[in-house]
Amino acid sequence: MKINIQYSKYLDPIFIAYVHSYEKWANYPVPEKDFVLEKTEVFRKTWEVWGEKIISAIEGITKLSYNKDIDVYIVSLNPRTYSNPIIIRSNCTSEEFVNLLTEELIHVIFDNGKLWKSIFKHAKWKYPDENDSVLVHFIVYSIIDEVYKIIDKDFATTKIDTAISNKNSDYARAKELANVDKNYIIEALRDDTSDIK
Repeated sequence: MKINIQYSKYLDPIFIAYVHSYEKWANYPVPEKDFVLEKTEVFRKTWEVWGEKIISAIEGITKLSYNKDIDVYIVSLNPRTYSNPIIIRSNCTSEEFVNLLTEELIHVIFDNGKLWKSIFKHAKWKYPDENDSVLVHFIVYSIIDEVYKIIDKDFATTKIDTAISNKNSDYARAKELANVDKNYIIEALRDDTSDIK
């Protein structure tokens, strides 16, 4: 399985227009194309160092496998990342990029299948009063933390750090739960994946 990290000249103008359609971002500066291409190359080289280890850790934790190559598209501006297809903004650091890609790859490997539904039920049973967004990210952040423990490298992101400072944020709440109860999700995965292919 290969991760293909590339600039998308077709998606880029769509996302620039999308960002500028919001009044608060209407005048947000668009990076020069050369900058975006340079960042794409930096992201590619950074992933070459860590990607294989991260993929191996995700597959080891979930007992699932990626069964096809995955395209990752870099665009100039993007208020959030997407997992189908994976789309990530150019104006982030290398460490943010690795963390954002790791998060989206976790979404991709589950693909709303049998294991995801089972693990989500575990999370819902543990925290019945939390909304679905919190529970989804509780699962994902728990796995991310375990991945970084396995590879002995922590790619902390400003996305999560900023979310933690916002007490009304689903991301912040999910991170708080993962900090406290990560092992609950990891153990549930170990139990559930013993007979799931």
